[in-house]
Amino acid sequence: MSQKIVDYTLDSLTPANPDTSLPATVTGCTVVAGPGATSLGTYPHALAFDGTGDLQVSLPLPELDRTKFCVRVVIKVDAAVTSRQVLAAANPLPFALYLDPGSDGSDFHVVSSVTTQAYGAGSASTQYLLKLQLGTWYALDLAYDTDTLATFVDGTIYSVHAFPAGTLAAGSADTLFAGVAANGTGQPFIGAMAALQLLADMPIELESQLDERRSSPQWYLTYKQGEIKTTLAFGVPTGEFYYDFPSLSWIQEFTGGILMYQDANGQAYSMHGAILATYWAMPNRAAIGYLISDEMDGTISGCRKNLFNRGGIYWSPKSGAIPVLGQIWVDYEGMGEAAAIGVPQAVAASIPGGTRQIFQSAQMYLKNGSPKAFEVHGAILAKYLSTGGTATWGFPVSNEGDLFSATQAIGRTSEFEGCTIYWSAATGAFEVHGSIRDTYRSQTGPSGSLGFPTSDETDIPGASQPARYNTFQKGSVLWFGSDPIVCRTFDINLGRLDTKESEGWLRGENDVYLHATIEDSGHVIHAERLPHSGDSDGNNIYEPNVTFDLGPAGITPNSPSRIIKMTLDVWDSDWPDDDDHLGTYEYTLEMANAWGRRDNLNGLFNSGSFDNINSITWSVSQRIDEALLTEAEKWWGVDNAGTDPLTHEQYAAAFSDVDSEPEAWDPLDWLATLYYDLVVKHLAKPGNCFGMSLSAIYSKKHRSILRLPLSDFKTWDPIVVNEFNIKHQYQVGAPAIWWFVGEFLSGKTHDPISVFKATRAAKASGCDPVLCIAEHYDFGGAPHCVLPVEWDDQVSPWEMRIHDPNFPTTSPTDALRVIYVDPNKNTFTYQGVGDDYYTGGEWSGGRMHYMPYNVVNERPRTPVFEAIMLILSGVIILVGSDGETQGLTDENGVDLDAFGTDSINRLKAGKALTNKFVSYKGFNHVRECARPPRDKVDQPNDPRRPRPQGVLTSEFHLRSAPKVITSRTPPNKRGGSDWTRLTLREYLCQVAPADIREKFARQPEYVSANNGRLIYHLAESDLFKKILGAKENKGVVAANPFPAVSGNFIHTTRSIRGGRIVYAIKNGLSQYLLTGDAGTNELHTFTVTDLGSQNSKLSVKSYRDQSLTLLVQHRLGAGNDQLRLTIDNIPIAAGGELQINIKPGIGGVELVSAGQVIKADVSLVYTKQGTKLSSQFAVKEKEGVRIVPSTVISANQLKVSRINALFGASQGSSMVVAS
Repeated sequence: MSQKIVDYTLDSLTPANPDTSLPATVTGCTVVAGPGATSLGTYPHALAFDGTGDLQVSLPLPELDRTKFCVRVVIKVDAAVTSRQVLAAANPLPFALYLDPGSDGSDFHVVSSVTTQAYGAGSASTQYLLKLQLGTWYALDLAYDTDTLATFVDGTIYSVHAFPAGTLAAGSADTLFAGVAANGTGQPFIGAMAALQLLADMPIELESQLDERRSSPQWYLTYKQGEIKTTLAFGVPTGEFYYDFPSLSWIQEFTGGILMYQDANGQAYSMHGAILATYWAMPNRAAIGYLISDEMDGTISGCRKNLFNRGGIYWSPKSGAIPVLGQIWVDYEGMGEAAAIGVPQAVAASIPGGTRQIFQSAQMYLKNGSPKAFEVHGAILAKYLSTGGTATWGFPVSNEGDLFSATQAIGRTSEFEGCTIYWSAATGAFEVHGSIRDTYRSQTGPSGSLGFPTSDETDIPGASQPARYNTFQKGSVLWFGSDPIVCRTFDINLGRLDTKESEGWLRGENDVYLHATIEDSGHVIHAERLPHSGDSDGNNIYEPNVTFDLGPAGITPNSPSRIIKMTLDVWDSDWPDDDDHLGTYEYTLEMANAWGRRDNLNGLFNSGSFDNINSITWSVSQRIDEALLTEAEKWWGVDNAGTDPLTHEQYAAAFSDVDSEPEAWDPLDWLATLYYDLVVKHLAKPGNCFGMSLSAIYSKKHRSILRLPLSDFKTWDPIVVNEFNIKHQYQVGAPAIWWFVGEFLSGKTHDPISVFKATRAAKASGCDPVLCIAEHYDFGGAPHCVLPVEWDDQVSPWEMRIHDPNFPTTSPTDALRVIYVDPNKNTFTYQGVGDDYYTGGEWSGGRMHYMPYNVVNERPRTPVFEAIMLILSGVIILVGSDGETQGLTDENGVDLDAFGTDSINRLKAGKALTNKFVSYKGFNHVRECARPPRDKVDQPNDPRRPRPQGVLTSEFHLRSAPKVITSRTPPNKRGGSDWTRLTLREYLCQVAPADIREKFARQPEYVSANNGRLIYHLAESDLFKKILGAKENKGVVAANPFPAVSGNFIHTTRSIRGGRIVYAIKNGLSQYLLTGDAGTNELHTFTVTDLGSQNSKLSVKSYRDQSLTLLVQHRLGAGNDQLRLTIDNIPIAAGGELQINIKPGIGGVELVSAGQVIKADVSLVYTKQGTKLSSQFAVKEKEGVRIVPSTVISANQLKVSRINALFGASQGSSMVVAS
């Protein structure tokens, strides 16, 4: 309760308190007529200060409160204010209440000021906020509470200033001055003063308004102003803080920079210098969004950056400041930004089909509609550009990555829509595409028998077209318009010579011998006589059956200039006469004839008859350990099986943002651990079909230790299982989940024709897809993943040929499984294992959808806390495994289930599913509940099973954030869609329509009393609702079969067994978790409104008395700063409603119970720039409490205010000391 230390009615030259204590000394003043009635009281007389007078009094120091006090005066100014004039100041309390010269229609401005130990002086001024006139009496208040300074005029708050640490500077002496500065002589006041009060604490009517302003943009902007005061030379504000439409944030400009605040952050951030200049110069600032960080170091020395919710601006001394936006920014940050590919060199530019941005050592590409952007750099980039870039090869579909042989990296590769470029230190970079690429991959790529490419695809010299080739370290792949021919290192084998007898009459058969010569591009590499001595000894047929010794390396056919010429010079020995020449056989092996394999794919040759030779048989044999693999050999020889549970080590191995050794105290770990428990842990229990399918793709692309032929893997080896398990989790990573949500909301999960074509196109562009099928429309009923490899739309129905994890390869001739797509009915059918039969169409039956490789081609992040992924994020709800969803609607009763009837009807009508929730738990996850109905009737005490869901589970619900970007800046900076964050004065002056302004003009007392209050605190008042409601209810609106879907939602859950309530919400930079005990079949209703704003509201209804724990975690921007607040033992009554307001950032929490005393334990962990502050507090209030964590940061004391309703006025407050 406030205590008046000084309470002067200035009606004489000897003022004192009403009990005559603390008499003041007045000099140079006269008594004049006063204002009469004011908001502070009635004052018939006043003291006139003429610029030479003052009032002084010695204060009782023990009675002063240095953390919370108020100074109140009633004054009038008649003469123009041309310089600063001090109304009141003190030595022991470093404050000053003064007037500054006016501007912009105000004759003067009222300013409150205090000086803190850590941040020096700060002030709260009425400038820009209120027009004050000469000759008018005003009641003015300076109020200070722990870390917040406020200025009031006639009982209404107009301005605040917050301090990161509010401990005041040490005082000196004991004097309070009025009409002059604290030095006793300077900055005199010229005017009349009717009252002067100094209070320890402050009146509740002022404190409640001050507490309201703790959630205002000005509070956060001035708080930040203090934080940067000693580190950045920002100078003075250049104008009023304003709402900026392109950034959807509040901005305060200074001579040396700007501060920006957005509710979703819960704190303000700074920007200055070259980065700020670039930001202002952007033609469409909406594209980058609002700040989520201060300027910070990049990942290389000398680089600096500011991050925004849709991009970043990066600066280096050489390149200057350049923005990186959207998905390119997301993936640039994801790879480590400048440390990976340097700083940007130019803004992103549109190219046909997409966008490209150039960085120091790479270029990044984003195809229109693609879920990811990819980089290309070094020799691979040079090759890509020199051979045509996107115009020739399309867009990249992967970042450059390692290629492995077993566990050893042997080179690098980048995948493109139309080709793959490979690099090794020994060969350099070369492209491979089309049929040649497909064939090369089938030979296990660089780790196989061919090695790395040594040429781009080129015309084969000397061959009739079409004829193309790529050479490799150990061979070549040649294409002559049909199936490519693989030419590996080969040997030449001589089989049989069948000669025509040339001996004379009665001299017997030929005595055959020959000279064999093999030349390599004109150089003899082998020459021998066969046999080495003697001959065939009277036999026309000679079978040497020899492989010519061409050295340990054999002949490697990897050059278009490599021409191998074999000459067989055959003779008949007629000793002692001259030998007879039977004939000479020559054959040239060159690229034009595929080194013989174009003439005979098996490499078997017969010369036919010539001269005195009937035939010569010989062959070209390739040096390989295995034949060309069949499609069956490219699939696993092991059957699909489940793994339960997946370990936390595997979880950490799968996700890049998961700590492998989570710490209980680490505030970043708890939701990731919850995600493991609720989503990942049992994900592979029914099988690893997604992991097996994705692992096969990785093997094909030589990015796995599991190499082709996959049919060799016939046992459930621990190493194999571990790879399956890790890849299986990729389906619930952030990129995969948001891809699935996007596919569903765009209608692509119920369009078999579209999926057939899209998967075929994905495979053709190097983005091999994993396909998911389900028996039921809600993705339930034996959901399953397969790997499509061939498509045929020349038959009816169309055939999609697949590998199925439930059907392992048993022999090289195994046939592919087939999914049939009827193009006339747009349906699909597939006979799975056992009784699993899949069929579905556009609006009924099962589902078919897919995930391309470029979504899952690297370790994903979990979706639960993506500070850098705000561009993709929306709302995520997690419900514990002991609960299930009974209903999820908006506040108007519209079903928010994206699989529900309302959603299906909207899709049929071509309507968007805005604000709908997509439930997700993996492409193939099946819970215990996904079983056929049981025959027996449930007993009353049996735990009721949730309805079969399969993929659709009640634990995980996602809603993508709508993206609204406009480049148009309205002429009025302070108006706009964020109108509830305006004060009533700003709303009426700048935003409200004329008829609304007219209605409020008829309520002058209401307007006068609430001018400085924020709209969202007034929105529930009867008068406000009456005025705005009248406008909203005008006219009769026709019934709409598809009413707009609200962003607010009502979620009812039921406990399916005794256990725990676990209800978590992740939105933007914040996440909340409510936990408590639950009995079987208990219902809880969670109502969420205005999520992510200062006036968000979470209401919880329970059907029995219990207590809950609330855990709130805010990441304070894109760095490591964070606030974690835990409130234990929150009471909730049976049938009652617990209301919670969680403000972003350090704004705090409000709780209002249904009549119960709130006796809770509060724990706070605050991390700022590497320094951690931890404190615990015991809080007790009657029915409602407002918790202000910023006071802990300032004084290690928690401010707690008593309230009767959310956003209501404070009924009293206290500072709770840490326990």
